[in-house]
Amino acid sequence: MKSTILFIGGGYTTLFAYKQICNSSSLVKKIKKGELELIIICDRKHHYFHGFTGDVIGGAMPEQAVYTPLKTIVPFAQLIQGRVTVVSPYLNTLKYTTKTGLSKELKYDHLVIGAGTVDNEKTAKDFAHSTFSIKKPKGLYIFRKQLDSLLLTYKDQQTLPDRKEKEHIVLSGAGFTSIEIATNMHDYMAEKYGDLVHITIVNSGDQLLKEWQQQPRLIKYAEKMLDKKGIRVLHNCTITATTAEGVKLSDGSFLKTQLVVNATGQIPVVLQGLKHLCLNKENKIETTDYLNALGHNNIWCGGDIALVKKPFGKGKCPPNALWAIMQGERIGKNIRRRLAGKVSAKFHFPGLGQAAAFGKGQGALELFGLPVWGWPAYLIRFGFFFYFFPAKLRLIKLCWKSYTESKGWTSLTGSSKNKNFAPEYRTLIGQHLTKEQTILETA
Repeated sequence: MKSTILFIGGGYTTLFAYKQICNSSSLVKKIKKGELELIIICDRKHHYFHGFTGDVIGGAMPEQAVYTPLKTIVPFAQLIQGRVTVVSPYLNTLKYTTKTGLSKELKYDHLVIGAGTVDNEKTAKDFAHSTFSIKKPKGLYIFRKQLDSLLLTYKDQQTLPDRKEKEHIVLSGAGFTSIEIATNMHDYMAEKYGDLVHITIVNSGDQLLKEWQQQPRLIKYAEKMLDKKGIRVLHNCTITATTAEGVKLSDGSFLKTQLVVNATGQIPVVLQGLKHLCLNKENKIETTDYLNALGHNNIWCGGDIALVKKPFGKGKCPPNALWAIMQGERIGKNIRRRLAGKVSAKFHFPGLGQAAAFGKGQGALELFGLPVWGWPAYLIRFGFFFYFFPAKLRLIKLCWKSYTESKGWTSLTGSSKNKNFAPEYRTLIGQHLTKEQTILETA
């Protein structure tokens, strides 16, 4: 009889569980024979690698680099673009809605839940012009286009005699995402447009980077970078009202702006039929040491949606990409063991730390509890991210293409302004780019 493994979501947990399953040549043979079926249900066509968001905003990488077409990295799986609506764990079935609105049902033998999180829009105020959530589909791509459009407008207005004050770009939240966006955005604007606008971070608390409370030296380094770039942080402050001209803050001040970035954090995606597994205050699915949902030995959970006990030490695993990757790998290995008639193995990952980049060469890294900053942290961070990137060759090609275009060596058609540039490389780049020109519009 055919066995079916269903994956919900196209994030880190799904990709690395899939990778471990397909590392088995015997299972690949079963897939080709039709004895084993892998199905991924996701509401988007691309995997978004969040680690390089700051690098893209800072101009160090092209936008295409973080969007990888799922069909290119999961060749043995059937991809369904849709949204899961109901999971029935006791019937081993789920219902989903396709992009065209049709409702369908699937039966599974193993279910991998890696639905992840979405931006917490409950704390974000509606804004008259543009409020951006970078994590949304095409969010980063749209944000970069809107940013350039606004900066060009500000540059044109700079010569107007009635312009008395600068515009602001406001970021709500003071975690990793907000500070990486702010610092990299400053570098991008300074290089291309000069000192056109102020960047302001609105923080409802009294401290930056709560994730690094045990690393005061790294927090001081982040504060130093913000101060060096002239980025203002308003602590114990929230957005209370919005107008067509800007935002009003709880301290009584008013910021003139047409661009607000929501970086107040994420909330897990809760699936109908599994709400009884989300009885904790985090509203996440609790798991066993083997990464099974409590009470269901054929439902596996990992990543931001899962509440997993730390294998070593106290507390729960933090909701970041590295833990989602390692949990996905353990889930894939355990499914392989179960299909081979073996028992599951416990999740044993000690953790490495967390990393951020506040501009080119301005990295901050916690590695096994040790703080590292500057160029060493920046390079180590990039090395880790590149190691776990799902499509390394594609990343290299896109970055090489971006670099050669910036040097005037090649264009989208592969033509060269530099006659000394090898024609075989121009041809290779040109062939690859024909597949990339529409990727962002279809993300």
